[in-house]
Amino acid sequence: LELYCLQDLDDSLYSQIDPLHLPEIFSLIWHRHGHEELFVALSSSIMSLFSTVDRKKCIRQRREYHAAHVAEHRSKMEELDAELAAEEREEVLEEEIAYHTAKLENLQAVLAEVKRTKGDEMGVGSGPHSNKRRRN
Repeated sequence: LELYCLQDLDDSLYSQIDPLHLPEIFSLIWHRHGHEELFVALSSSIMSLFSTVDRKKCIRQRREYHAAHVAEHRSKMEELDAELAAEEREEVLEEEIAYHTAKLENLQAVLAEVKRTKGDEMGVGSGPHSNKRRRN
């Protein structure tokens, strides 16, 4: 019961101190009386400490922190999207080059066949035994 009364006394004492001065007081208690007394002082003034916290400001700061990370990640996503689009364009171009190369090879083979066939036709009618009449 005696300890309980002392704790009530500590609560009333710390409630009278401006919470903004508590860090300095805690520092003095720690340097002069050690860790145990600091713990007692902290535990009896914890509610005063919480009253100094601007909860809205803390929430805003956390929001700004995460918003900055979102912006950073969004920027990285846009960078990766551009890189991916470039890779996809390169793949499409490679496919188009392969298609047109195959088409060109096919047309060259057809042209060679046409030339060979036309050359065979020309070769049949030409030579020493021509169908043309000689003029005297």
